[in-house]
Amino acid sequence: MNGEIFRYRDGVKQSIDGEQSIQLDIGIHEWRTHIEVSNNSLVSELTNSELVLNKKNTIPVELYYQFENIDPKTNQKIVSNIVINTVSGDARMFHRRWVLPSEWVNSDQYTLLGNCRKII
Repeated sequence: MNGEIFRYRDGVKQSIDGEQSIQLDIGIHEWRTHIEVSNNSLVSELTNSELVLNKKNTIPVELYYQFENIDPKTNQKIVSNIVINTVSGDARMFHRRWVLPSEWVNSDQYTLLGNCRKII
């Protein structure tokens, strides 16, 4: 997977500049309702066990996994998606965390693109 990762704490950028490359193990459970991503400190948010299949956005050749939550106490919104093309193996990972409506002082955001190889 390749892409830029942006992390801010107290308004100061904590991530390095430029595109980063990471390697992950992704497991799709037998019934395809859940996905498991290996623990990688750069994208630890994607190891969330609440990333589940979104049947509304899934099509026959693309599995769409999603997690979305708003914390009512902090008004912080988290959106994470993983989309895997089951024919080509192309994968997209997307994550955003911010305080609504648009406070980015303490936030995370990234989009990663890559390709999955099937291991039997």
